[in-house]
Amino acid sequence: MISLWNSLSKAFGSPEFQDQGQTHKAGRGMQNNQNVNLLEALKNARWEVDRALQAQWQMLDGQPAATNLIRLDTQLREAEKRLQSGSSTSPNEFSGIVRWVSDWVPNLDDPLVAAVARLERSSNG
Repeated sequence: MISLWNSLSKAFGSPEFQDQGQTHKAGRGMQNNQNVNLLEALKNARWEVDRALQAQWQMLDGQPAATNLIRLDTQLREAEKRLQSGSSTSPNEFSGIVRWVSDWVPNLDDPLVAAVARLERSSNG
């Protein structure tokens, strides 16, 4: 949505748009909206990490996944802190996390994988 909006606003010079009855200004307001979506995705991913920790996940090789899950939670917390302080994330930041998680997660259909993938989509607008 944001990429499409940016393209249209450049082409037609429109400074704002309507979304669910609210007027949004182009530029920084759109970035804030994207950050809200990303913060929501981060919260959901961290919830899924907690769920996996409680379930005492095992990795594909049979080893406990706790170390990787804690590392993932740390990465998610750091990204969340950056966003809350007004910084942005790199578009590639979550792509690497998605690849890393898919290397050791026991089931690619698990909601944790979907939550991490949503981070990548949310960070790219």
